[in-house]
Amino acid sequence: EKFQNYAAKHARSWYAHVNGPLARELHNESIYFVTGFDKARAWGVASFVNANPGDVLLEFVAEEPRRTGGLPEYWFSTSNAASSLSGADDVFENESGCVFLRGFKVAIK
Repeated sequence: EKFQNYAAKHARSWYAHVNGPLARELHNESIYFVTGFDKARAWGVASFVNANPGDVLLEFVAEEPRRTGGLPEYWFSTSNAASSLSGADDVFENESGCVFLRGFKVAIK
């Protein structure tokens, strides 16, 4: 609740700064304050535009490591009616793919 009160008090000045000196041309409800995130070593994302649900087919494949001590690989083998992308870190412990964000959208009236 403290953040909500702070944001309500300062939102207009934030938009003025972003659209003034920073020249970002943001519209209302465009500022998002990130308060947390979840990362993963391997990830995949797909987007659809005006796709007929019957035409949508996504197959995300996981392949065992090709060598001992190697890392599994992941990719979309099929992505009908979608633009898709996938990736993974080369080091197992690395998690550089941000898959979820948590935060607040700040709007002004």
